[in-house]
Amino acid sequence: MSRRQPEERAGAHAAKQHQQRHLYLLFDDWPEGYSVRQLDLSSDDAASDDAHGWQMAATACAGDHCLPPPIFRFKAQCGMPAHLAAAFDSKILATQPVSPGAAAPPLLESHVPVFDVRQRSCLFGPRLVPDRDDPIYIPAGGRLFALAGGTFDLLCPPPPPHARAWSWTQLSAPPFERERVASYACASSPAATFAFDTAERVLRGGGGGCWTWHGQWVLPFAGRAHFDAELDAWVGLSRDPDSVGHVCCCDAVATNPDDAGGKARCPARKLSKEKLFSEDTTERHLGASLVYMGGRSEYCLVECVSIEDERHGGTSDGELEDGDECADEDMSDCDLEEENDGSTGDERDGCKQQDEEDVPRPRRYLFRLTTFNLKYDKNADLTTGSSCRVRYYRVPKDSTEVLLSNPVAFWM
Repeated sequence: MSRRQPEERAGAHAAKQHQQRHLYLLFDDWPEGYSVRQLDLSSDDAASDDAHGWQMAATACAGDHCLPPPIFRFKAQCGMPAHLAAAFDSKILATQPVSPGAAAPPLLESHVPVFDVRQRSCLFGPRLVPDRDDPIYIPAGGRLFALAGGTFDLLCPPPPPHARAWSWTQLSAPPFERERVASYACASSPAATFAFDTAERVLRGGGGGCWTWHGQWVLPFAGRAHFDAELDAWVGLSRDPDSVGHVCCCDAVATNPDDAGGKARCPARKLSKEKLFSEDTTERHLGASLVYMGGRSEYCLVECVSIEDERHGGTSDGELEDGDECADEDMSDCDLEEENDGSTGDERDGCKQQDEEDVPRPRRYLFRLTTFNLKYDKNADLTTGSSCRVRYYRVPKDSTEVLLSNPVAFWM
């Protein structure tokens, strides 16, 4: 056997490890900004095939399933999840506007922090000036598009050292208001109710590209949908109130020139047979995000739920111990002497029981992660089959409800 073979195998293993993708969760769990946490979903140590997962939830509350410690923290305004974006294969951008009156470094007036999850390094990218309100960031074709405030802007990957300055490019303004965007999707070839040609030749050809109206119908998704090459369809969470918690897919619409002017027909759509949101009556849904992991239609549903905190003297909503330390707070009961008002013990017990029923119990937040594969069964119905795996993790302390209602998760 050649001596080089073990070395080659070691090198191949290192390369595979380097290319392995992970789930990155972001929390605004400290006063000055956000933390980034990395999860390896290839391990089933914390997974269960129990559809409801109530036993897993109880275990998570006991502190057995804590999130790993942060790999990075950055300063930015808390409670603004819409200003977090993933792009360029391995980078997370934090575009939150600088707080009015905040003593921020001059650099942040024109730049935003950019964290590379693979290189574990930080650089500064250009800020959109003026800051955009409630932006939609769309990574496509190795670039990042920003739709907000009546503008549409493009950011290309970071240039090599000593190249021209890194900056945003303003493209053709959209023929609609940002507030009217209910859902959006990208495909391997541009396709949508409104389509924008992102081809490099078009953007460089002058005019900043153009928008084309293709249909007088709405996509069936809540927020972002993903193009699934295996299914040749867009996939996202259903926005229909009667099917909340289900995954929905619809045919990707080809942007044929003949369909311009709103002539394209509403695409065929299917609803998953299974409901992916938790159906445990002890869990209260707060928010969810669907993450596309590629492969053979692999997905991860990141859902935030809350459950009653059964501990005496429990903390208030959101006051959870940080995942850095897998230990609950030392809760102690405080016994107060009651004045003898002449009432009997039974009367006092009855009043006490009534008071306890009137006071809402504190709740604890958990992230419920469901990984699954989508496919069509023999009847051409959309299904997850037996692929669902559920994990529960305790939410870090001090995370805002705004972020928990809109979980920020990236697959990189």
